Amino acid sequence: MCDRLDIYVAVGQGGILPGIELCKRLTLLNCRTSLVTLSTFSASVPDTFRRNTTTELFEIPEPEVGLGSGSDPSLLIEPMRQSLSSYVTTRRTDERGPVGAILDVGLLGPMNWLIDIFSQKHIPVTGFFTSSAYSTTREYVAAVEPEKNSGGLIGWLLGCGFFGSGPGVIGLSGPGDTPPWVGSTNKFMGAMINTCDDLERPFIEGLSKKLKLRVWSVGPLLPREYFRLAVTDVRASNEGEARVINWLDSKPPRSVLLVSFETSVDPTTEEYPLLADALGSSTHPFIWVVRPESHSGGYYPRVNDAVGGRGLITSETIPSCKILNHRSTAGFLSHCSWEPLMEAIGLGKPVLAWPKTGDQFYNAKLVVETLKVGYYVCHNFSQMVKGKGTVSGIGKGIDRLMSDKGMRKRAGDLSAKFDRSFPESSRAVLDQFTEHLALL
Repeated sequence: MCDRLDIYVAVGQGGILPGIELCKRLTLLNCRTSLVTLSTFSASVPDTFRRNTTTELFEIPEPEVGLGSGSDPSLLIEPMRQSLSSYVTTRRTDERGPVGAILDVGLLGPMNWLIDIFSQKHIPVTGFFTSSAYSTTREYVAAVEPEKNSGGLIGWLLGCGFFGSGPGVIGLSGPGDTPPWVGSTNKFMGAMINTCDDLERPFIEGLSKKLKLRVWSVGPLLPREYFRLAVTDVRASNEGEARVINWLDSKPPRSVLLVSFETSVDPTTEEYPLLADALGSSTHPFIWVVRPESHSGGYYPRVNDAVGGRGLITSETIPSCKILNHRSTAGFLSHCSWEPLMEAIGLGKPVLAWPKTGDQFYNAKLVVETLKVGYYVCHNFSQMVKGKGTVSGIGKGIDRLMSDKGMRKRAGDLSAKFDRSFPESSRAVLDQFTEHLALL
């Protein structure tokens, strides 16, 4: 009979990739892991992971049809509950060692029943936060201690036009809104977060005090390909990547700005031309990676003919880390989702922050004002679609980022803390987590 740790990692759509990497890291510590997600999210699970024999994938089947008006929603939830409960019961029949569940807090709210399933089977639950410690702490404070935001972050967000309605003003729905996980923290054994002590120790400690929970920092949970690229030359794996890398090879070192919005929230149809004009008016080389689905509505960014070979707009599927790690890349214009931000930080690339929604605003503030390895794309986001002045403002932001040698040095010094590998501090924390779980 095996007495190794048995760990369930339950994730939503935004947590699948970090959840996969977490399973891989835990497996290296001789844990038996299972990635649990909804069937509608499982399309994001790579085939290579599905074929592996070290981690199970369990897809909670979702009902194919909805309910009529006035019907009891529990009729939809109950089959999902039964499916997960049966899976856990069967698995525990074969595995009697110490057990735990790591639950993506992004699933909570309508799926709080996940906590109940594990708790009923006496499985301790750890909340899994996939964003930065800074953003998680600020979300909690804004919801639970709104008075402490007076004149602080919320005031700053309001002043920058982050809240409101109209084109270009997409983000948190309002100051003090309560994240769905806030009411569930008292059911957690602890919290796990996708960051590391080397990057966010003060905020990790602050989050622990606010939640009154032990917090394990186990990031950055990036694909192993990222860490391999960090110590080797960038090489293409297909013809599309080869075209991009050949173009980068033709540019001087530390001269290219990467523009990439790796989320479902792209620039608006009003903002796309403004950004294109700003890039076209700039003197800096740039590569703009456009997700294929982002221009399905008919708009594809274009710049003026005078740009010539100085710019490349492409929808080739290429990992952003390959571009960030190239010797020609000097900076990154980003929405500030946490995963691509960690890639940029780990590779020593300063950031031009253009947040659009949710935790991106907090992450932008962390990068610009605390870590000091970036600039905001403009000072007032509510003015992003006001006209030519915006084009000039974006251009000035690009110039500041690309010409600031001091910021480039700070970004390099920060990346050195990662030592171009998975941080030793996070390895140690994962060891501590498994040791803690084994003693329960």
